Amino acid sequence: MSRVPRGGGGQFGDCQEGLQKLNFVFKTMALTLEEVRRIAALARLRLSPDEELRFVSQLGKIVDYIDHLAEYPSASPATAETLDAEADDSTEPCLPRAFVLANAPETFDEFLVVPQVKGDDG
Repeated sequence: MSRVPRGGGGQFGDCQEGLQKLNFVFKTMALTLEEVRRIAALARLRLSPDEELRFVSQLGKIVDYIDHLAEYPSASPATAETLDAEADDSTEPCLPRAFVLANAPETFDEFLVVPQVKGDDG
């Protein structure tokens, strides 16, 4: 097994020097039990009383972390507009019919057999 020396052009090049630790201390945001119940209702979740209490702490930490991330600058929306995110439409050759049919679980003549999607009306 070969090893790449730290900072020596591995998968991430020189951008990561060993393991990085998150330099952030969670200060739990004061979410109330009622707020957690409201969030659960909006998400259509049924939580036990124990789960509700656990989520008060967990969701508070998540909200605090999101607030912490908001302190960092982000790219302006104009930057995203300059990127060409869509590829041009192009046609590609199809797979050979014999290859597709040979790998299908069930066929009928030259067609694939698939399960019925909608229910039977009668």
